[in-house]
Amino acid sequence: MTHLYLKICALAALCSTVWNNISDCDETFNYLEPLGFIISKENNTGFQTWEYSPEYGLRSYLYLWFIGWPAYILAYFGMPGWLKFLIIRLYLSLLSAYSAALLAGSSSSYLYPENVFKQRTFGILFCIFHSAAAGSFIVASSTVPSAVAASLTSLMLSTWINHQYFFSVGTIAFSAIMLWPFSACLGVPLAIFMIFSGMIVKLIAYSAFWAVALLGPMLTVDSYYYGKLICPVWNIISYNALSALEGASLSQLYGTEPASYYFNNYTLNYNILMIFVAIFTLPVFLYIWFKNSRKDTQKIHQKMLKLLSMAISPYLIWNAVFFAQSHKEERFLFPCFPCLELLTVLIISSLFFNLNSKSTILIPLSVLLIVSLLILFVGLSFLRILALTNGYSAPMFLVQHLPEPKTLKTLCIGRDWHHFPSHFLLPRENNAWRVHFLRSNFSGQLPGKFAEHVDIIKATRFPSCHFNDMNLPEEGTFFNLSRCDYILDRVSKPGENEVQYSDDTRTWRILLSRPILERAESNGGLRKTLIQKALAKFHRAFFLPYLFKAKNVWKEMHILERIESN
Repeated sequence: MTHLYLKICALAALCSTVWNNISDCDETFNYLEPLGFIISKENNTGFQTWEYSPEYGLRSYLYLWFIGWPAYILAYFGMPGWLKFLIIRLYLSLLSAYSAALLAGSSSSYLYPENVFKQRTFGILFCIFHSAAAGSFIVASSTVPSAVAASLTSLMLSTWINHQYFFSVGTIAFSAIMLWPFSACLGVPLAIFMIFSGMIVKLIAYSAFWAVALLGPMLTVDSYYYGKLICPVWNIISYNALSALEGASLSQLYGTEPASYYFNNYTLNYNILMIFVAIFTLPVFLYIWFKNSRKDTQKIHQKMLKLLSMAISPYLIWNAVFFAQSHKEERFLFPCFPCLELLTVLIISSLFFNLNSKSTILIPLSVLLIVSLLILFVGLSFLRILALTNGYSAPMFLVQHLPEPKTLKTLCIGRDWHHFPSHFLLPRENNAWRVHFLRSNFSGQLPGKFAEHVDIIKATRFPSCHFNDMNLPEEGTFFNLSRCDYILDRVSKPGENEVQYSDDTRTWRILLSRPILERAESNGGLRKTLIQKALAKFHRAFFLPYLFKAKNVWKEMHILERIESN
């Protein structure tokens, strides 16, 4: 049965591999760029953020090897950058599909071990909700640790259901140590369950084993790259959590958002399911709990209550922690997505099979409701994915279609620095290109460069004076415009420190162009009524033929090429 689930999930994962955008500059500069640098045969430069400076050491090079080893194999045989980029995405997408298929198989067989129809229905429903969700499309092929942590969450739930507690603890330990330390929050319900089930000794033993097994290689690899004994996990906790105890978390330097930011993100990624879950979670949980408390309770109610608790508890803990933080990012929600998907199918299963057991008259009605929910969810998710791929694919397209240079060329980026998709997508990568930043209105700290003219290990160990942990700008990061061969820019009103480079037609010509959706101006900010604003946001968020183009504000993003003087 798991093979069927894997086929469904893998098909969607492959779509993410090919068509997913890079939606977060953190993915480019904190993961793809340093990964591309360390798997290179020689130091041809690459972007380095302050988190990779030996002075701070917040990022793990072992994690880069975990996600990037397939690309290293291709790099060894001299394969092009775009292929290395795709193989990384394919590897992560298949990991996501495999973990989701395991969760579908373990949860369905646990609930309905003797009823093949119910078992298959439950598993297929889970795979559809997982595969069709816009959230899963974004997460599956992303290299940010919180996205990979979503796969580990699925594995944790799957092994927990199968009573494989050694591996359940291992997945949480791997996620917390190797990926993102705050993933440990998802393991709190598992720890409580093991303690109250008389397995506290096993919990301690398993935790100790995995801590040693994972921290040993991490300390070895990261200390090698940083040139000193260093523990990135502790440094991340210290920077985020301990600074909060002293006043305010330093993460707030990168922006703050209201609670509505996460509600909006949930709605965009799971649309109608969020309303469904909000309405039915508490009633269904109370109903199953009541049925389970009776003397004549059935085994299915005991199992359903256990799975509901396993899905709800990590989900609530995760959201309680991150809704309380002022600094919010969409990627912070990724690790709990599998909990939401499992919870949805559990609620549907509980409603469907309980209603049908009461009266055969309700069977057509319940089937109609579930089919309607599926069609609406899949339809809205598809429209959301189309909006993302049509609205924001310009940077990746333009960089990929730059001409392949015969000599070393320089690509410059100003106000659109955060749209750069990494050296992987440049023709001949950093063997033929140098990418630099031009001055813009951005007032924070830009990525720097790994030290040049030394070998790769010396470059990762090199102490730089051009980084700080307060998000303050550094003058040394700006490049001289006269030395640029190409510019990635857009046609829009320039800010105070910005220039509309395309206006200088004597120096620059437009080589490539592609429209990009202007999110801020398409949100209906100038419209007066709430209905008009809501419609404007809907037209921006979901791809409706004609309306998506007509109702949104678009800017022309382009590659400018320097005109050679005769």
